[in-house]
Amino acid sequence: MITIKGGVNIAGIRPEITMALHVAASVLVDNGYDTVVTSVCDGKHSRGSLHYIGCAADIRTRHIPKDQRQSMRDMIAEALGAQFDVVLEESSHIHIEFQPK
Repeated sequence: MITIKGGVNIAGIRPEITMALHVAASVLVDNGYDTVVTSVCDGKHSRGSLHYIGCAADIRTRHIPKDQRQSMRDMIAEALGAQFDVVLEESSHIHIEFQPK
């Protein structure tokens, strides 16, 4: 199941990110973790961020033990493939963006 944190704006989300969130949720749930989306088309991000055009999303990691976060990131990245960038932001989340090469 995917939970969307209150206040997160999903208006304008690209279908590729919707699919990526379902894939990520499948990986996390299979490993016993909830999926909480903390940002899509909202928040403060770097200039030119793909969040602003609906091509990026963040998933909370604070409930995942620190020694498991990299593994979760790796499994999500493998499941999504080369058209997605998946970055572990150690402080708080896994960032997923659709950016075909």
